[in-house]
Amino acid sequence: MQKRFSALTLAAFAATFFSPCAQAADPNYYSKTNVLTGASQVAPSVNNGKGIVFGSIDSGISPWAGFSAAYNGQGVDNIDKINSGSCLNGSCTAGLYNTDQNGHGTFTASQIVGAIANFDGKGNGISGVAAGGTIIGVQVLNAQGSGLDTDVANGIRYAVDHGAQVLNLSIGPSGGSSAQQAGFYNLLASAVNYAASKNVYVVFAGGNSSKALVGGQKITGFTDAAIQRMLFVGSTDSKLKISSFSNTPGSGSFTSTTNKSTAYKNMWVMADGGGANFFGITDPVYGASNSNAAGCVGYICITQKVGTSMAAPQATGAIGLLIARWPVLITSGNAGKLLAQTAKDLGSKGIDNTYGSGFINLVAAFQPVGGLTTSTVTGSTVAVSSTDGKASGGVVASGALGSMPHVAAALTNYIVFDSFDRDFQMDLSGLVSKRPFRSSASYALTAPKPSVNALRFSDGRQLAFGSMPQDITSLLSRPSGDTTPSQHFISFTDAQGSTYAAGSGGFPVAASFTEAMWGAGTQMSGQSYNLGASNALLNLSGGGAFLAYGTPVNTATRVAVSMAQSTREDAFVNSGWSQPDARAMGAGIMHTFSDSFSAGMTMNALNEESGLLGSSYDNAGAIRFGDRNRSVSFGVSSVLAITDSLSFMTDAAITRSEGAGFDNSIVTNVTPIYGYSAGASLVQRGAFMKHDELSVSLRAPLSAFNGSADIATASVDEMGNALAGSQRVSLVPDGREVAFTTSYALQSTDGLNWSLTASARHDADNIAGLNEANVLLRTGLSF
Repeated sequence: MQKRFSALTLAAFAATFFSPCAQAADPNYYSKTNVLTGASQVAPSVNNGKGIVFGSIDSGISPWAGFSAAYNGQGVDNIDKINSGSCLNGSCTAGLYNTDQNGHGTFTASQIVGAIANFDGKGNGISGVAAGGTIIGVQVLNAQGSGLDTDVANGIRYAVDHGAQVLNLSIGPSGGSSAQQAGFYNLLASAVNYAASKNVYVVFAGGNSSKALVGGQKITGFTDAAIQRMLFVGSTDSKLKISSFSNTPGSGSFTSTTNKSTAYKNMWVMADGGGANFFGITDPVYGASNSNAAGCVGYICITQKVGTSMAAPQATGAIGLLIARWPVLITSGNAGKLLAQTAKDLGSKGIDNTYGSGFINLVAAFQPVGGLTTSTVTGSTVAVSSTDGKASGGVVASGALGSMPHVAAALTNYIVFDSFDRDFQMDLSGLVSKRPFRSSASYALTAPKPSVNALRFSDGRQLAFGSMPQDITSLLSRPSGDTTPSQHFISFTDAQGSTYAAGSGGFPVAASFTEAMWGAGTQMSGQSYNLGASNALLNLSGGGAFLAYGTPVNTATRVAVSMAQSTREDAFVNSGWSQPDARAMGAGIMHTFSDSFSAGMTMNALNEESGLLGSSYDNAGAIRFGDRNRSVSFGVSSVLAITDSLSFMTDAAITRSEGAGFDNSIVTNVTPIYGYSAGASLVQRGAFMKHDELSVSLRAPLSAFNGSADIATASVDEMGNALAGSQRVSLVPDGREVAFTTSYALQSTDGLNWSLTASARHDADNIAGLNEANVLLRTGLSF
C-alpha cells in the first residue's frame, strides 16, 4: 500500500537580514552553521567539495542565483540540469530541474551546495557546506510537500543511477502510529540497500515530532552495508541545545538482514536546525524580484528556517567533504561512522539518547583518529604513533652513524594511515633523535672521577685498582631495588709481563685491552685515549663488565684478548641515554721489529641487540635496524721511535657491519655498513724540562662511509587505497669528526702535577656543522 508523507519542516519561517560589521571579507559571514560544524575551516582544503555529486530527494530544485557560477564564487554551476529529474506518481522523468513548487528542496539543497560569494557587496558571503559540489535534484514531493513512499524509493534509485554519491532526504513520515512510521523506513529498505551496493550514503532528517525516532520501534530489512552508510540528524539551536521540536534517537535499533542490531543513537548526529541563518528564495519562481522584502538584495534573500530538514543537509555536505578528501571512505562506507565518532559530545553519551553521538565537528573529523600506522611492501603493519598521536618507538642516533640525517629527512613528509584507513602526511623525523651533545670539556669536568691506586714492585710486577663514584642523577632512573651498580677496576702485571684486567661500569675496556696488548706503561697504552681507533668496537660495549688479558709470546711479541658486555641497565655511566645490549670480543698481536719500530694488528667483534654501531632503539618500536647486528673490525697500530724521546704513533681500523632484512619496522632492510677510524700522535718527552711531556694528536673516530637502509613508504591510488613502497636512504652521516688535541703535562719533584690540554673537534659526533674548541687545565697532588 502506498502511503503519503510530508516534508519534515515547520510551516512558518521569517525572512531576515543582518548588516555586517566592519571586518575582513568572510565567505561564511552569514553561514553561522558552517562555523558551528567546522565546515568553514576545512572546506577550502578540499576545494569546497568540488567533484562530489549530491542527490536531493525532495520537492525538486529551482535554479536560483546561488547555484550559478556567476554568483557562487566556485566557478561551477551547482545544479546538474541534465541528470536532475522528477519521480512523481510512479515514474521518473530526466531533465526536469526547474520543478520546485514548494521551495523546501531548493532551500535544503542550498545548505549543501549553494553560495553567494559577495552577498552584501562588501566581500561577505553565505555558503553551503560543500559549495564546490554539484547536486542532482529529484522531485518526489508535490507543491504541498507530500508524496508517496514508492516515489521516494524510485527517486533514490534514480539519483544513484545518475551518479549521486551522497543523498539528502529531509523527508519522513508525517504522522501515524510508531509502527506506521517504522514501516515507512522498512518500505525504503530495498532502495537504500541498492544505494549502499553502489557505495552511496543516505542521510535522513531525524524528524520534528519531539519524540524518539519511530517511537522506539525496530526497523528491519536493511543490509549491514546500508546501515553503515545511513545517518540520521537531529536539530539543536546555535547554542547546541536540542531544539524543542527535534526527535531523538531513543532506545530503538535497526536489525539488519544478517540479524545484527545497531542502535539508532550510533547512527545519529546533531546539527543546527533551530533558526540559524540559511539562504534561499522567498518566491520559488526564479527571477521574481524581492528587492523590497526584508533580508533581500535584488533577487537574493537570506532567510531563516527551522527543522531537522535544515540540519540534515549539513551532515550530507560534511560527508561530501570527507569523501572528497579521502575517497577510501566511499568504498569503506565509514564516513558516517567517522562523523559520529568525532562528534562533539553534548553530555549524553552513555547517559541518555538525546543527542546521539553529538554535534558534528568537522575539524575533529579531518584530524587523525586512533593510532597511526604504515605498511611495508611485505604487508606488515607498523604502528608509528599511539592513540594520542604521540610518535613512539624511535631511534637514538649516535656513534658511527651520526644523527642519521638522511633517515630523518625521509620521515619528514611521511604518509601514515589512521584507524579509518585515511592517509595523512606527517613529520615523523622526531622518531630520529640525537644523543644530547656534551662537549669534551664539559664531560671531563662533570664525569665521575675514578680513584686509582697503583703498586709497583722491584721485580716488575704491578697492581692497580680503582673505583668510581655512582652517578646519582642516572641512578634515579634505574630499576627499582637496583641501587648499587658496580664500578670497579683491577689490573695486575706479573713478573713475566702478563697483564690481567677486569672491571665494570665506566672504565674503558679498550684502554685495558691496549695495555694488555702493548704492555703496562708503554707509550701506546698511554695514548689509548687519544687514539682508540683499532678498538672502537670494544668501546661500544662499554659500561658493563669486561676482562682483558695479554702476555708475551717471546721477547718481541705479545698477544692479547678481551671481552666485554653491557646492558641497557648499565646506561647510567653514559649520562643516562639509552644504549643497546652489547657484547664484544677483541684479539690482538704486536711485534717489535727493531729498537725503533713496533706494530700490531687487532680484530674486534661486536654483537648489538637493539643497536647499530652505537645508535640504539626499541626493538618493538616503529623504527629499528634489526634484532641483532654483528660487526667486525680489523686494525693496525704502530710506534716509531724517531729519537730516544720523540715517538710517532698511528692507529687505524676498518669496520664492517652485516646487513639484515626484517618486518614490522619502518626500516625494512639494511645493507652492510662500512666504516673506518684513524688516529696519530706525536709525543715528545722532556720537551722543555726533565719530567714534562708534550703530545699532539689527530683523531677521526669511527664513522660510516658506506651503507644504506630501505625505508617503507606509502602512497594512495585515486580511490585513496594504500600503496606500499620503499625508499633507499644513506646511513652515512653528513659530517666526519676530526679531533685535534695538544697536551702538555708536567710532574714536579714535590708531588704536584698538572696538565694543560687544548682540543678542537670539527663535525663533532659526526654531525655536520657541530664544532667545538676548549682548553682544560688539570692539577693534582700525589704522595
